[in-house]
Amino acid sequence: MDDDDPREWSPLHQEVAAFKKIKEQIDGPQERIPESLVRRTLAEQYGCKPEEVTLEQIHFEVSGLLPFYPAIRLIPSRPIPVDPPSPDAPLAHVVFSHSPTYQKLVFRGNEYDLTQHKYAPEIVRVLHESLKDGKAGLTTVQIRKLAKLPHNGKMYDWFRGTGLWKNLVVTAGRDTYRLDIPNP
Repeated sequence: MDDDDPREWSPLHQEVAAFKKIKEQIDGPQERIPESLVRRTLAEQYGCKPEEVTLEQIHFEVSGLLPFYPAIRLIPSRPIPVDPPSPDAPLAHVVFSHSPTYQKLVFRGNEYDLTQHKYAPEIVRVLHESLKDGKAGLTTVQIRKLAKLPHNGKMYDWFRGTGLWKNLVVTAGRDTYRLDIPNP
């Protein structure tokens, strides 16, 4: 039996070795690539404006880098307005505003009513305050504690049906979230 050949290892040994390798990639150094660089490069390649490059295109193209850079962190850029605001759309220029309770929001010119969502307003409040404090994002544990959330349930469940998950509330790393707005 050859101990150097993983095909000869027990299934448990194979799983532990695979887990260790994945953990090394997650915990180890990551190639940090600015989204703005990716957008600009893809816009030149596709013959369009950087703000017209979709997240799906970005994710697809960045995934093509994985054989060369096994651990990649895409550094988000600030939101880019697609069109200048028209006089007929008074909220079009508003990137983000909120009521005192965060139950009513304006995000990228669209109004959102979170009064039927028990935890979403508190999560948005906590993430907005962390952004104002200069933090890059908060972990789920930090959000649960600061927003006084129950210990069961997933983050996306609390935003179900709002249209804000992966738009206003985005990932900022493994199990870390932030608001996709400029620093206040």
